[in-house]
Amino acid sequence: MHRSSGFHLVRTALGAALGLASAALMACGAGGPGSGATGSGEKEHRFQFTRTSGNLVRIDTSSGEVWTVPIGADGGWASLGGAPSDGGAPSQDGRYAIDALPRVRTVAVAHQTEPIMRTDRLLGRVWLGAAGGNRQWEEISEPNAGEATAAAPAAAKPETLAPPITESASPQGGFNVLSKKALNTSPQQAAEDVEVVILALKKKELTTEMRVWAAKQLTAFDPNLATAPLLEALDSEEPEVIVAAIESLSELGVASAIPKILKLKQHADSRVRAAVDKTVVEVR
Repeated sequence: MHRSSGFHLVRTALGAALGLASAALMACGAGGPGSGATGSGEKEHRFQFTRTSGNLVRIDTSSGEVWTVPIGADGGWASLGGAPSDGGAPSQDGRYAIDALPRVRTVAVAHQTEPIMRTDRLLGRVWLGAAGGNRQWEEISEPNAGEATAAAPAAAKPETLAPPITESASPQGGFNVLSKKALNTSPQQAAEDVEVVILALKKKELTTEMRVWAAKQLTAFDPNLATAPLLEALDSEEPEVIVAAIESLSELGVASAIPKILKLKQHADSRVRAAVDKTVVEVR
């Protein structure tokens, strides 16, 4: 996959974080069709509805099949490629969800027309599609995470942040991290972009791969905006996300993060311990 198009595809998927947040706000106020949320204690409905600027979208939350119809059209519902494989997990109401993605400036060509996202809440799978013009779904793949081979020697005090680490916790499967220079956006667009990336890092519904990418991509933005979400990511339950946050804080040179990073020296995961030892070094 081309470096630029790969980034555009991931940003389309990560833009769904804004869609999920918007849907949650609408559910709190409107309580219309599809407003129920998993874990809310309410009975899940079989069908969920959403809309894009030009289409109504319906999903069978048990099978995952999606249909769409243009707003104001006389025709009936058109299926968007049928139901996905169940992956061996049981079908039940509320398993699948559908969200309309916000209009992001850079999106994959295949999803420029009314981009939408289908999620499997049981298995954590994510597909990108389009409500208009494209009847194919593109599944976002997962990386194969590996254990670190060895931990570096423990650091002595006083400490500072080491130079950026590049050999570990790199996103896989075409999720490339672009530099600030490569992004080349206006201040207004950069503010919109960083909001999408921050929300993606915080959204537990998104895959680990995407959240690792988000932690890495924050290094291309203003440290004043990136530091707080990266510090919060150090409390993640996913070791890969913690490692990515540690490395990004190191690259940004956030010395105030050292005390919190040092608290992870006894973390249960060897990759996190290794990242701490490699990142925090003695001042000579």
